[in-house]
Amino acid sequence: MAASVMLLGGSVMLLAGCSEATLDPSSSLSEPASAGQASGGTTDPAVTTVAPEGTDGLARCTDRRNRFVIHYPDWWRETNLRQLGDADVYGIEVVGFADHHGPVVDGCYSNMLQVNILEDVAYDESVLSRLPGALPETLERLRAKNDAVQVLEPWRETQIAGVPAMVMRLSLLDDGRTFSGLDCVLVAETRVYELEFFTIEADWERYEPLFRRILAGFEVGAG
Repeated sequence: MAASVMLLGGSVMLLAGCSEATLDPSSSLSEPASAGQASGGTTDPAVTTVAPEGTDGLARCTDRRNRFVIHYPDWWRETNLRQLGDADVYGIEVVGFADHHGPVVDGCYSNMLQVNILEDVAYDESVLSRLPGALPETLERLRAKNDAVQVLEPWRETQIAGVPAMVMRLSLLDDGRTFSGLDCVLVAETRVYELEFFTIEADWERYEPLFRRILAGFEVGAG
């Protein structure tokens, strides 16, 4: 199977949109709710998420069955993946988190992260080396749904969880808004792990350091 088919299955997760009935738009930053009460977001285009000055406010999620640990902002909530706009499914969608007080577009939370896993066969690191060459085909498929998808930073090599990985930065336009995100891919224990991070462009400078810190703290083999 070509890498462009396997990967990026949910990366530009806002392309598909969600049902208008999925979220309750009553909560907003002007009327904060407790973590136990918050269930919606705001559709006000002037509202952006206010991230804390430091990056210490992280909660920990341990998935023992899938053997990984990921952190997320402690003011975010675990979120149904359909509320992240993920309707184009490849592999296993494991977990997602979102800012329920941030902007909502097409019924989906805009500031989010998600973990996907592929384990249908035994994968090795050769998957990573195929990503750059498959990028044109990947973009063609994605632009068939949203012709505003752009690569801001092409695939580059890095390390995540102590193993080789690839990271790419993307942008897209949806409902008049620009979004920016990271797509991160690593192979560990014969599985492909894909980590996706997206935010509205207005919040990117706030969130990018936090996203990078979450990547640095990702662990595989936990459980």
